[in-house]
Amino acid sequence: MKNRGKTAAILTWILSLLLLFAGCRPAQETKGNTTATVGTESVKETTTKETTGVPETSKEETKKEVRLIAYKEGELYGYKDSENNTVIKPQFSYAEDFEGNRGIVRIPNPDEDSYGLLNEGLFGLIDPEGNYVIPPEGIILRAGKYRYLTSEPKELFPQYGPSGWNMIKYRFTDENGNHLTEPEFYDAKEITEDLFVANNGRYTLFIDSKGQYIENSPVFRFYADVSVKDGNIVLKPYEGMNDRIVITVSPEGKVIDQYMGEEKISDSLFYTTEIYSPYIGTSYFYPVFHGDDNALADELNQSMANILDGIIGDESALDTPLHGDPPAAEITRTLSVSYGIQTVNNILNLDFEGYWYGFGAAHPNSYILSYYLDKTTGKQYRLEDLFKEDTDWRMAIAKLVNQVFLETPDIFLYIGDDAPEEERLEEFYREEYYAAVTADGLKIYYQQYDIAPYAAGFPTALIPYDKLSNYMNKESDFYKSLFTE
Repeated sequence: MKNRGKTAAILTWILSLLLLFAGCRPAQETKGNTTATVGTESVKETTTKETTGVPETSKEETKKEVRLIAYKEGELYGYKDSENNTVIKPQFSYAEDFEGNRGIVRIPNPDEDSYGLLNEGLFGLIDPEGNYVIPPEGIILRAGKYRYLTSEPKELFPQYGPSGWNMIKYRFTDENGNHLTEPEFYDAKEITEDLFVANNGRYTLFIDSKGQYIENSPVFRFYADVSVKDGNIVLKPYEGMNDRIVITVSPEGKVIDQYMGEEKISDSLFYTTEIYSPYIGTSYFYPVFHGDDNALADELNQSMANILDGIIGDESALDTPLHGDPPAAEITRTLSVSYGIQTVNNILNLDFEGYWYGFGAAHPNSYILSYYLDKTTGKQYRLEDLFKEDTDWRMAIAKLVNQVFLETPDIFLYIGDDAPEEERLEEFYREEYYAAVTADGLKIYYQQYDIAPYAAGFPTALIPYDKLSNYMNKESDFYKSLFTE
């Protein structure tokens, strides 16, 4: 078993956030009830009645399961029983099958100026008699057989999370319409009737059927995609990163396995993947280095910490308190930053790709940033470290980029092929470009919108090293590591 080197201070701090402990504040509120139209085929005509107060239904009575299946007739939904008898006549713009003696329905929104989610109808919760346990006035998502996430009316477009509507905080609500918490959770998923995995913005945590944090259970600093396998709870970051992070927790709340995507660099050096997520919807994936040489791993991780600090900026882990201001009640955008590593002789080329989307925007946006680490020393290099100081290597690259683009068919840039060479060179020189080191040369690329429209992506030109040989500083550590096998 390899000796894992200690990580630099920032990475150690972030790792310590993986398992935390936090609490929830329970609250209580009761909503009144109205009644939906119930269809019967044998006794009497459909009637509508008004009721008030929480239904006086005991837990035992509630759990006498009545299964009603939603069906559609024309443009409206109703319910039938298991023998295909109509129980509730079609009257809803949408309906879900009953579970736990409750059905989520929607009715048309009387507000003609509504948009997004509410334009498609208001959510209500009904019992098998058609009574509204929760009147149609806001948003209802199912969290489990007898639990729901509810919100006051909000105009949303489906943008994020498994439901598409995990951008706001919801109350944790029981089957009788009692709000067990204030708006506190972006998401909640039932594991058993008494155990749920929820997210409050900062943490994914375990709560009970009353919405209270389960003491001494693990807490994770990322929004988790949750599943159950072989009786255990499996958590992965919702943003993905190719299953590089998979954590398995027993039903008793014990972490029994953590897979962090170990990748080998050499016989004595490897890295795993970690995630820093200051809030739901924002995730940074990054490598943590380990190996036989603890000092080398420390140097690599310190360089990685400096890179992270630059990428994260104002949300740097060094400045993010564990307990800061109350988490926001709504997010308006998502950001996911992933990475890839390519080894070129003794250089590790790290490409960080950021993908963000502001809700309601016409399209998402992306960026790519490249960094260079020496796998033998842990030192970070800059692109200019590869070149002689007394040469205009940037103009040399601009000229080679211009040549590649002129020879590339169907590339669409702001500046045309027929523009004077001086103007084209100024365009490619002026706009900041980035470079990744590859086995075949420098891959020069520009960010979206810099020299081309969004649809063009990242205009890229591969420049063979021999075409830049006269400009390279062959005595530099960067050059020696890049060309030494």
